[in-house]
Amino acid sequence: MKFCPLCSAFYANALTYCPDDGTELTRTHDPYLGRTIASRYRLVKRLGSGGMSTVYLAHHVMIERLSALKVLRQDLSRHPVHRERFLREARAVNRINHPNIVEISDLGEADGVAYLVMEYVDGPTLHEELNAGPFPWQRAVRVALQMAGALGRAHQMGVVHRDLKPENVLLDKQPPNTASVAAYPSAVEVVHDRVKLTDFGIAKILDEPALTVGEHLFGTPGYIAPEYLSGSTSDPRSDLYSLGVILYEMTTGVLPYDARGGALLAAPLHSLPVPPSQRVPLYFRDLEELVLQLLARDPGDRPADAFAVQDALVYLLRSETDGAPPQLSLTPSATRISFASQRGVREDAQTMIEASLPAAPSALYARQTSDLSAAAALGTVRWHEALAEVETAIAVAQRRNWPSGQVERAAELGLLARAKLASLERVSRAVAAQQELVDALEAEGREFRASIGRAIDELVVDRSRARAHREAVARRLASMQDGPPAERRSDAALWESAALSEEGGSSEVAEADLTFQIDHLQRSLQERNLTLEGSLVEAAGALEGSLAAIRHLTCELDRLVAEVCEQLGEPPPATRRAPPPFIEPGPGRR
Repeated sequence: MKFCPLCSAFYANALTYCPDDGTELTRTHDPYLGRTIASRYRLVKRLGSGGMSTVYLAHHVMIERLSALKVLRQDLSRHPVHRERFLREARAVNRINHPNIVEISDLGEADGVAYLVMEYVDGPTLHEELNAGPFPWQRAVRVALQMAGALGRAHQMGVVHRDLKPENVLLDKQPPNTASVAAYPSAVEVVHDRVKLTDFGIAKILDEPALTVGEHLFGTPGYIAPEYLSGSTSDPRSDLYSLGVILYEMTTGVLPYDARGGALLAAPLHSLPVPPSQRVPLYFRDLEELVLQLLARDPGDRPADAFAVQDALVYLLRSETDGAPPQLSLTPSATRISFASQRGVREDAQTMIEASLPAAPSALYARQTSDLSAAAALGTVRWHEALAEVETAIAVAQRRNWPSGQVERAAELGLLARAKLASLERVSRAVAAQQELVDALEAEGREFRASIGRAIDELVVDRSRARAHREAVARRLASMQDGPPAERRSDAALWESAALSEEGGSSEVAEADLTFQIDHLQRSLQERNLTLEGSLVEAAGALEGSLAAIRHLTCELDRLVAEVCEQLGEPPPATRRAPPPFIEPGPGRR
């Protein structure tokens, strides 16, 4: 099979140039390119591949919508356990529904493959942006702020990323608006990056292997948390370590350790990160403290959760906009290493399980439309035109005394084609209605997940602050107990101790109450998700069946019209070379 690099259409190997735009066709040996998965996702371009899966740009054949479709590796697809984990993780990710996480809109098994349909983000990865050098600290903090919000929601839903790295952070660049410029007036640049995290939890389909040279270690050297390297299980604080590495890299252009390969992998176990101020003179001191706290070897020394990181990042931005000059760290920079000399370290940091290739820019443009009935009508109109040509040819043959047997056979086939076309019209209308139902259910899911998710976020932020306050009170009480006996027995100490104990108890009660509310909302979210998933499976199954029926009817019409033309010795109608836009073309046709 060959495809056109410009319009992404597929043609038979016999053709050399694209009939539409004249571009020279390229041969592809990818077995998935050009295929239609689940009767509606046509794979038009390969975006990237890795150890577990391949990602394609998918064109929805009914509504002209672009998505990114991830196909599980074929050998893994043959194992029921791997397939089920792949799909289960996708369901968990889909429930997060956060604006800074790539949405998964569909998943399933069809045509012999397990697949996920994801939001298509036509923008660079953070890795690609960092190739041009480090960011101004304001831009780095704004990117990290969105990442922390996404991680906070995911962790609350029980999902740990485990492979957070610049390649898995997509930047959908937006033009700066007045509000963003006003909010950060002294920023060196005003690029507005809308962050989208991807590949959430997908690598969990593989069991955690032993840390040996001959086996795979999940994650990317330089970004793997030290506790995972030492054999402990990853938890949300492992993602916070990776976030710290990325924030370090965004502001310095390098990784926290001066090492490569296996030494880079083991560096967090036996050495401390190089302070950012040794890489960059006049580094923002408060930012350096946060980065080093995120990179702490002991997970207990890192921030309590992603929402605490969010609070810290917001404070950093406000310290600038409120007029307070940022404090700079003046640590001697004798060991500073330039960005150029560290480029190799960054490029060598490959994911051990899945190294995604950067997405190629698409020549297609998403055409969103809600008028699905019009799309269906357009397809059947073309067949009406084709049959009208055929019937005209039959009438001409009758007037010219064409052999009666052939004319009668052609007329009989024409009537059969008319009946098939009537069926095609009925099924096309059903497809439009079913697609509208699927879209409505997906929109309903996005709306309630976003609404409940925001409510959970607010409660979790409050709980995070209550927990931090309770822990601060406990530390103050512990420090008072360590004081001299005379001081501990003083009236002031006793009054302060009593007040702190009451304050700590109130914080504990508030934390318990917030936990109860969060659990209640999560149960509600889970129940509604299960109900919606059942409805979506049913609606998607009906849609898939109707699209299969359309393909069958289209093939039948194609065959009948060809046979009529053969009986009459006529060439096929020109309109047959342009079938409806929601029908998968055969080899050599659009």
